[in-house]
Amino acid sequence: MLARTPKTTEIDFANILTIPPKPAAIAEADAAWRNAVSDREAGQARHIEATRQLQAQIAGRPPTITTREVEELGLALVPLLNAEKIATEARARLRARYEEDTNATLSAALEKYAIAIADKISELETLLGYGSALHAASVAAGVKLPTRLPGDCGAIIKAGVEQARYYLRGASRPVPIVGWPQSKPQDGRI
Repeated sequence: MLARTPKTTEIDFANILTIPPKPAAIAEADAAWRNAVSDREAGQARHIEATRQLQAQIAGRPPTITTREVEELGLALVPLLNAEKIATEARARLRARYEEDTNATLSAALEKYAIAIADKISELETLLGYGSALHAASVAAGVKLPTRLPGDCGAIIKAGVEQARYYLRGASRPVPIVGWPQSKPQDGRI
């Protein structure tokens, strides 16, 4: 039924409500981050295995690994952890910039979209009001209508239209943009 009502706007929402493609730099940053994580995990695995070998050595047998070698593997983790941190921060900066640019591009379109939805809700309420008025007239005249639809229009307005307006009001409020990744409190608590 709503499809037959006149359009509230000539805006082509299918084309303007789209997320732009991610820049290639984000894919590169994602790949760099994955590589940094993989390198760090491999370094940690080597250090863990070396520590296990050191702890599993049996006195009186030739050592398979020395404490110095384990410590060197542990110290080798520092540049890997730093590389991961740098890659994570670069990735986060690019993603945040992309999200900001996308939100800036979509904000006007989303405002128009919310107005168009509100207009359609009003049209639906008017359309349902005709059925509700017919039901009231039929009750006053003592005429039983051939369908329940006009009698249910008031309930649809109450349950559907008012609820849709409630959700639209809530959804139209700006959402606070929270940085990605989530930052931890400075005092060390999580």
